[in-house]
Amino acid sequence: MATRPRFLVLDTSALEGGVPELHGARPVVTPGVLRELERRGRLASLEPLVEGGMVEVLEPGNDVLKEVLAAAASVGDELRLSPVDVEVLAAALDLSSRGDVQLLTDDISMQNVAMRLGIRVTGPIVGRRREVHWMYYCPGCGASFDSPPADLICPVCGTALRRKPRGRGSKR
Repeated sequence: MATRPRFLVLDTSALEGGVPELHGARPVVTPGVLRELERRGRLASLEPLVEGGMVEVLEPGNDVLKEVLAAAASVGDELRLSPVDVEVLAAALDLSSRGDVQLLTDDISMQNVAMRLGIRVTGPIVGRRREVHWMYYCPGCGASFDSPPADLICPVCGTALRRKPRGRGSKR
């Protein structure tokens, strides 16, 4: 029986200091990660690897992107993810049907959504063993929201909302 291929999906933060140790996995990035690295002047070390086919560039489809957005909404992280974060998570989810996938990121919201999607995560601050469901609250008037407004401003008093983990007893 053939072994499943191993993929390491890399977030922009994982590539800031160059290409990380791959441990035999095939590195994968998205077009959004390449654009972010280029904008930050950090693409030079990765570009020859992409051009040489040593790093796969994967653009996930709309169905997978929608699945990631639904998972992010279910744990309260939908407003914390950038479009590139969603793209990276979708690439990891898409690859999970082709092989063993691990996501390398230091972004806590991305780690949380990845856990919800069943994607293994590695990074410098991975330590949680369970996903976090967030609740948003207003420090001004005390109102709380499971689904906050998009601008993260309290509709009651106009104060900027904050978030905190829901209590352990309120798992969904």
